[in-house]
Amino acid sequence: PSATSAGVSVYDGTLDVVTQALTLTVEGGMAVVPEFAIEFAAHQQTRAANVALKVGMADGATYAYEADDLPAFDPTANVYDVRVIDGRREKDLHTDIRGLANRETWSVKVTVSKGQTVTLDWSEAELPEYFNFTIVKGKYYIEEETINMADTTSMTFAEGETFFTIVADKVAAAEDEFTFYLTPGWNLVGIPFAMDAASLAKFDGIVFAYDEDANTYVNYEPTAMVAGGSYWVFVNQATEITVNAVAGDATDGVALKAGWNFVAPQKGAELVMPKAPVRAVWFYTADGYRMATEDADIQLGRGYWIYTDEDTVIW
Repeated sequence: PSATSAGVSVYDGTLDVVTQALTLTVEGGMAVVPEFAIEFAAHQQTRAANVALKVGMADGATYAYEADDLPAFDPTANVYDVRVIDGRREKDLHTDIRGLANRETWSVKVTVSKGQTVTLDWSEAELPEYFNFTIVKGKYYIEEETINMADTTSMTFAEGETFFTIVADKVAAAEDEFTFYLTPGWNLVGIPFAMDAASLAKFDGIVFAYDEDANTYVNYEPTAMVAGGSYWVFVNQATEITVNAVAGDATDGVALKAGWNFVAPQKGAELVMPKAPVRAVWFYTADGYRMATEDADIQLGRGYWIYTDEDTVIW
């Protein structure tokens, strides 16, 4: 077990920030969240290999990870050049770490000097199991050949320009399961369906509720967690929790009472921004509270503070 002290920003009736100190002890460890970075090493004749390209996804990452524009390729000074290219962005990058997504692509251009060859290779161990990785040869995703990056771990390029696209597709989860990807510290999670007993037990000791009388956070009994509810979960490290639904569970919407509600969408719901009489929707990230403004902000597994002028049903 390990202990840590932390604070959480919580709702106090006005959406102002109230910080509550807390010391927790969390048993054991779990798998990391689906963040990854894949390095492509370049090998050129007798020269030492070096990392020529790095792509990946990370929680909260910016689209353009590398700050500076790359200089134009100079064949008199360099034998090869490898960079991510994208028409939506002014900068070409050697390192491109995107925000987490179910699917992402990186278009890559490899330039090799006359009379030379260069080989790029990667490690199968860097490919997380929750994504399928393929390389589509051809300019701007115009398919010429597709290879599975787990089966083939190198590509060789001759002189001139060659284009390929790296494609990462998240492996689809079973219909009756859901995975929470928790970041270190506080997470505001939403329960997507009624969970079975084994799933509820995974939250033992890490789910908390605010005790107004004691003015502090206390352990919440996991068996009281319900579909469509929101809960604070605290972990010391990046953690993955996969849960399963109770057989026969069905989605029938989330009922709101006039005022503030602490709720979440259920699996099978249409994930869209609630309309009137709902006036405000807030969620929590590692950087604090954020106001939801578009459909993309409504996600399964995320908890929300929602204000409505009158009773209504959403999702």
